[in-house]
Amino acid sequence: MSFDALNVAYDLVRSVQPLIRRIAARNRSLADQLERAVASPALNLSEGSELCDRSRLNHYRIAAGSTREVEAALRVAEAFGYVSLADVAEALALADRLNAMLYVLTRRPRR
Repeated sequence: MSFDALNVAYDLVRSVQPLIRRIAARNRSLADQLERAVASPALNLSEGSELCDRSRLNHYRIAAGSTREVEAALRVAEAFGYVSLADVAEALALADRLNAMLYVLTRRPRR
């Protein structure tokens, strides 16, 4: 599943990239934060996939937090009127899908 999650993370980057440019025209700080946040899930999934248990889990949890940050930044940009809800719909759907995958990757095994 982590390989699938990594592909979704790359799709999220591709979806958010044009929005970053539009947001930057109005709010460079928010655009910079969004750019860092959207890169983080892919980077942490990639690095975490090569690690063992606790370290892997930590990287996947960081990826999940960053994915939630992407969602929040997009919603803030929409609330400020920098982009429309239609503009961010695809990215929010991808972030939601990635969050679901990361939930599975980070849940504790049942005994």
